[in-house]
Amino acid sequence: MQSSRLSVFAASALARQAPKAAFACWLAAALVLLALSGFSTADLMPAALSGTLQPRIQLAAITANLVAASWFYLALFGRRPVRAGLKTGIKLVTHGGIVVLSLIVGAPDPTLLWLTAIGAAVFALPIAAASLQILQESRKKAIRWFIAGATCLATSIVFALVAAAGGAGVAVDLALVATTALAALCWGMAATEAALAERAKLEAAHDKVVESGRKYRHVYYSVPIPLVSIDVQGHVLRWNDMAAQAFGGALVAGRLNPLSQVVGEAAAEALLTEVRQSGRHQCELQINLAGDIRTYAVDALAAGSDIELSFGDVSERSRLAATMEHIAHHDFLTDSLNRRGLEREIESLLAGIDASHPLSLIYVDLDRFKAINDVFGHAAGDGIVLEVARRLSANLPPGASVGRIGGDEFLAVLPGLDLAGAQDEAQRILTSITRETVDFDGLQLNVEASIGVIEAAPGMQTREMLAYADEACAQSKRAGRGRITALDPGNEALVNYRAEKLYGSQLRFRLPTERMRIFAQPIVPLQRDHEILSYEVLLRTEDEHGRIEPPSRLIAAAERQGAMAAIDRFVLGRTVSHLAEHPNHTRSLGFVSVNLSGMSLNDERFVNDAIALLREHRAIASKICLEITESVALYDISSTRRFVDEMQSIGVTIALDDFGAGYTSFAYLKDLPATLLKIDGQFITGLGSGAKSLGIVRAIQQVGRELGMRCLAEWVEDKATLQTLVDLDIDYAQGYVFSRAKPIETWLTERVDLSPLLASQGVMS
Repeated sequence: MQSSRLSVFAASALARQAPKAAFACWLAAALVLLALSGFSTADLMPAALSGTLQPRIQLAAITANLVAASWFYLALFGRRPVRAGLKTGIKLVTHGGIVVLSLIVGAPDPTLLWLTAIGAAVFALPIAAASLQILQESRKKAIRWFIAGATCLATSIVFALVAAAGGAGVAVDLALVATTALAALCWGMAATEAALAERAKLEAAHDKVVESGRKYRHVYYSVPIPLVSIDVQGHVLRWNDMAAQAFGGALVAGRLNPLSQVVGEAAAEALLTEVRQSGRHQCELQINLAGDIRTYAVDALAAGSDIELSFGDVSERSRLAATMEHIAHHDFLTDSLNRRGLEREIESLLAGIDASHPLSLIYVDLDRFKAINDVFGHAAGDGIVLEVARRLSANLPPGASVGRIGGDEFLAVLPGLDLAGAQDEAQRILTSITRETVDFDGLQLNVEASIGVIEAAPGMQTREMLAYADEACAQSKRAGRGRITALDPGNEALVNYRAEKLYGSQLRFRLPTERMRIFAQPIVPLQRDHEILSYEVLLRTEDEHGRIEPPSRLIAAAERQGAMAAIDRFVLGRTVSHLAEHPNHTRSLGFVSVNLSGMSLNDERFVNDAIALLREHRAIASKICLEITESVALYDISSTRRFVDEMQSIGVTIALDDFGAGYTSFAYLKDLPATLLKIDGQFITGLGSGAKSLGIVRAIQQVGRELGMRCLAEWVEDKATLQTLVDLDIDYAQGYVFSRAKPIETWLTERVDLSPLLASQGVMS
């Protein structure tokens, strides 16, 4: 505190030195002027020179007096906010005084007096204007005393000029002495008032500093968080009560306390380095306090030669964040990883796989798990899930992770194991799961599982691996359950998945129409009008080698990306365009069947576009038959009925596709006025030798006829099946027995081979 007071008084003394020096210079110049005016210069110099030099010396003394006065003004009020022009003018007359003195010395005698008088006026004007401005803005005593002194000085300069002009006399001398003395008195008072005001200001600043220090100490020691002050070497200088409570024996008064003793060596070094470089560092540190690990948010700030540290205890927040992190990545029932946690684990491992660091996955899907839930209840199902998760964890090698990605699906992540090693682990897992029953409330429940095993390949992505492992497990289920299927990276399932993913990325932006082709397969009337051509429009795709293939990859990708409506819009649009371009061909057709997906049927925009297109081509609309899958039609019977009514109003016919394969209920047929029932192919294949299929097809045909609907049998591949369909009086047949699907343009000129049908009717072709 004593040092701060001394610094304030030192600053005060320095602030008063300039006005004192300026006042002393002016007073010296004034005394010289009085001396020259009060006696003859003959006493100071030879008589031959006194007559020539005396006026010049007097005028030079007057000029020096004015220059000193300007300097004194700047020393007192130079920091006041006056107009820039005035302050510049005062500085110019002050620094230009020597130039004026040289002009006085060298100018001819007749002009000396006028030159000095004009110079005095030039010196006085900016000082007077600036003084008046300060007086208007501040009524302080210093400026009033200065203006009074300046008025006396101006009067004394007038008397001095009179004396220099040769009008010296006792009265002039007395007036000069009196006005100069009054000017000295007033300016002395101005300097005193300015010094007192400066001192008062500095003492107020000192008191403010003292008060700030007092408040700082109060805040420092009463703030409810630990505060620690250190020097740049990391030695603790002081700490508050909260720090003493928090850090216990780490901070002891009377000894050297290094920061590393509180936060640890590495943390202390890192903190000091950051603060030295940037002046501030914020971080979170875990501090072990007598076995209790607490987490603190540390804020370190350079403050002069010290560093101030604040410690905010965020242990509860950190624990909550850790809990939320655990919940986000772990299964609530088994506490093993969930799908998100598994994806994160696989993602981190995929970055480092190579020949010496393989990675494999084991996908486990419990068989007939739904039946256990249905028969014994979900509590039994949960018990089995818990036991399977325990057995999986117990039989995995060190470093492996296990997680639950579905109700009855588990995934084991095995870093360091190739496909062969993972197969061996999968066999042990399958044995551990199925060897012993699971006890639940006295019930001994058998557990069965299907397993898929894959190995990661360079370039694989996490979602790709999961889908690939899922496919391996699905193959085990399709092969009869309770099996292990291992797929290497070159397997066709992975190739198909990657192709579907490529299609999916394309479908996010546009349809790959350059690879989409429209084919058609003939539909032949079996009972009459055999020559009338009808056909079903089918989509095909062309691969990168120009080979035509079914659109399964494109359709799978479109279903995932929600792009089925775009595909159906393309197929319907191309079909209508083809028929519009060939009107003679269109008139000769019976009907053209076009499939619609369930997504399109529930897409209002697609429905509106389809209606607008077919209304625009009404002649073609009467030839169009839209196929709706039975399960889709029955999902929302009211919406389907509205769609059917709208389409039939413009001449379009409706077919129920895959009839008999979904949730067939003959009761729905009375609410769906379809024109055509397309019997699912699974009942047609081998119809000639299957009594059960024959009965189903006969029943569908009879119900359809009673309701005024015609029946179409698909997948007709041999003559025996065709003969059976003719005998059953089925209306239409479609299949390889007549032709495979061909580009739609083919049927502009090519005729269908009807010889299988004619042979079944006993007619020679």
